[in-house]
Amino acid sequence: MKTLITGLVLLLLSGGVFAQGNGKGGDEFRNTASKYETKARNARSNGHHNKARAYARMAEIKRQAARLADKGKWNQIDWTEYHRLNAEVAGHHGKGKGKGYKSH
Repeated sequence: MKTLITGLVLLLLSGGVFAQGNGKGGDEFRNTASKYETKARNARSNGHHNKARAYARMAEIKRQAARLADKGKWNQIDWTEYHRLNAEVAGHHGKGKGKGYKSH
């Protein structure tokens, strides 16, 4: 019994149960948005304007998701457009999850 309780306490203290960690709920979304903005700049400078547009929009979607997550409104985040754009930049134009597909 003591081992079970110790294990649960360690799990809780490790942060493994809490997705939000020490920061705000949307911090990871903001980090990803920054990466998409960098990808958009790089794509634009390489003449890939459609990809640049998609990455810029994905960054906007992630920032909106961050604002909602900060308020605990996780169920109001709509990933429909994000998934479509993600498939587009990955080269998967059909429906469904192709190789390299990431959830969020």
